[in-house]
Amino acid sequence: MNRYYFPLKYGGLGDKFMMMSVILRHRSLKEDESILYLMTRNGDSSIPIGDDGFKSVIDFFHFVEPDFHMKSEIIHPQAHGLNEAYDINFKTNIGFKELNMELQRDGNYWPINFTRKIKNKFCYMLYEFEGNHMDPIRNYQNDNWNKTKWFCLQNDKCFSTGDMEKFYTLCEYLPIKGERLEDYNFARNVEILAESKFIVASEGMWTHLSRAMKIPTIAYTTVPEWNEEINSQGHFCSPNVEEVFFEVMKQAEL
Repeated sequence: MNRYYFPLKYGGLGDKFMMMSVILRHRSLKEDESILYLMTRNGDSSIPIGDDGFKSVIDFFHFVEPDFHMKSEIIHPQAHGLNEAYDINFKTNIGFKELNMELQRDGNYWPINFTRKIKNKFCYMLYEFEGNHMDPIRNYQNDNWNKTKWFCLQNDKCFSTGDMEKFYTLCEYLPIKGERLEDYNFARNVEILAESKFIVASEGMWTHLSRAMKIPTIAYTTVPEWNEEINSQGHFCSPNVEEVFFEVMKQAEL
């Protein structure tokens, strides 16, 4: 029996997107009876969960509905984060770790349910140092080490105020319109991406979704592994802000 574990609250949305994609691919290859354990504490969840937990996750991420169904059960373990879920999935399900590595290498996401309708525009989501919607104090309960960790992680994908001003100035001179993705409306962002010629974004949820939708992706991060990963999949990623902006100009002229 396949037993999959999925965190409802902790972990980035992009991490959850990747994990669920691997769960679906693994289940499609291992045609055994399966159950999806939805991990939480106190009922907290970043994804709306209805009576059918499995379908709730599928619908939220706009995954193409598979030809199988899984029972789901909400559980409340002491350790209920992303790393704990990955550890259990790797140990419990033969081949899961290999499929996860394959997704990171090749971008073999579970397909997205959408209709491509390209308009004369691109979309973007650039994380900023100042005014970022994520709150390190709230997320890490004033723990100094974790606060430092948060700032380091954001350092890997955030733009300065000066960089953002350059980007908005650049947009004024581009031959096509730029539309910002929404912060919390996943369904609307699928629609915006489906209409866009390309996306420019900080590495994260939206660069995972864009690659799953096979939308040309321009990404920014200073993490070498993520740069290599995205570039090897036929998209563009750079640790240099100026190179990212130059690629935006090139794609806007196509």
